[in-house]
Amino acid sequence: MNRTFLPLLTMIATVVFGAAADDLPPAPPAMVQEQGQDQALVLPDIDEDEVDPKTAEAFGRAGEAYGSGDFTAAIGIWKRLAEAGFGPALFNLGVMHEHGRGVRTDYTAAADWYRRAALKEVPGAFVNLARLHVEGRGVKRDPTEALHLLEQASQLGSSEAQFDLGAAYMKGLGAKADPREAAVWFEMAAEQGHSLAAYNLGVMYQTGKGIERDLAEAERYFGVGAEAGDALSHFALGALMVEKATDMKTGAEHLRIAAEAGVVLAQNRLAILLATGKGGVAKDPESALMWFHIAAGLGAANAAKNRDALAATLTEDVRKKAKRRADAFRPKPVPLTDPPAAN
Repeated sequence: MNRTFLPLLTMIATVVFGAAADDLPPAPPAMVQEQGQDQALVLPDIDEDEVDPKTAEAFGRAGEAYGSGDFTAAIGIWKRLAEAGFGPALFNLGVMHEHGRGVRTDYTAAADWYRRAALKEVPGAFVNLARLHVEGRGVKRDPTEALHLLEQASQLGSSEAQFDLGAAYMKGLGAKADPREAAVWFEMAAEQGHSLAAYNLGVMYQTGKGIERDLAEAERYFGVGAEAGDALSHFALGALMVEKATDMKTGAEHLRIAAEAGVVLAQNRLAILLATGKGGVAKDPESALMWFHIAAGLGAANAAKNRDALAATLTEDVRKKAKRRADAFRPKPVPLTDPPAAN
């Protein structure tokens, strides 16, 4: 029986690729993946075959108390489990002190709990302690030590640590900037399904930044990110498929998913396809105008000009419908289903 709890922000650095206006946007911080979730709690799965049933049951009760907002009860249970040396409880006490849940915020105490959890080989403890060293909160600012901690977490199989190591080597944080080394770590994380690592690696293959340019590999890794529910990966994959004209309809569907998630470049690119009917994509001037409205409102290059040019060819009724749809638009999460398959 597994008890799965919510993931925590473990980002150490954002990778910025300096994309052109209508190129690929930089990967966001890892927190974007966890949008809408409680970012102050992360617990590993607990298998009753590996953990004493009483410990697992108590751990679950603490998670339920946390979920209901009873942080005091949760901390009380975790402290009892921590006294017995249970790593996940030690880790959660670090999280609670770092984020001020049921106790006052205390980064020094958080770091101490993370150290104790790290001794029990809890991967997230290494990652969170590394982040504190990067930020200099509760511990001395020491990017080199952060890199060392991330390497230890990576050896325990943490895809978040592998992603963060890739980001660190891209940024030159704690070590000399080394895009090739970054690509190695991004690949390790991507092969575990880490969506942002897959996106970053796809960008590197598409642009030839740090590694040899390879559009087939770029498409593959964008597909990994899209399958993991990453909107930027859907955009990048769709744009690449449209650019290569390999499967325009499937490319347009990837763009639609990204556009509905709020990726402005996808909105503008999709609108162009719908306005022109290029590559066998069905023309839909009303939807095209809607997406131009939305993209222009978010500052996409040329979207306003495209909007005005298209609007001039349409009836007033169509223009009004498109504007109403644009005004009612709200981004929605990427559906966690299989991505569109190429024909």
